[in-house]
Amino acid sequence: MPHDSIPSIISSAIGAIPSLIGELVEGIGARDTPQIQGYIASRNTIDDHSISRVSLSDRNNLDEGPCGVPMYNFDMCADSLQGVTIKSLIPQPGQAQFENVPSTCMVLSTVLTGTCDKSQGSGPIPCGADCLLYTDLTDEDLNRLRDALTS
Repeated sequence: MPHDSIPSIISSAIGAIPSLIGELVEGIGARDTPQIQGYIASRNTIDDHSISRVSLSDRNNLDEGPCGVPMYNFDMCADSLQGVTIKSLIPQPGQAQFENVPSTCMVLSTVLTGTCDKSQGSGPIPCGADCLLYTDLTDEDLNRLRDALTS
């Protein structure tokens, strides 16, 4: 294709644009707009003045478990422990490893020992998707963990 024919091709293409736009606009005007027959009432509004308000602090304190975690989290963990065998190991004194822990209990791993303050011992170390390793445990901490994961 010679270079001198490019301007004529471009001008032909640009010249066709108004007729294409005209056809598009005519096509849009030709469409039927659906009409709803009959009387249309204004929207009804919901009367929200008769609904009693719940204070945010009261709502947040409902069914609160240890360390401020909602009780339903502990209920979900307890439900998921039904029929599950958790393997527990004592790798070293003061340590406990639990395997086959349901995911609903994994999210509670930091509060299962009953200590909410992280300065009172180290938190659990995930050792897999269903495994927790606790270190620096007292005998009391170990008993609480066993009770929580075998309930």
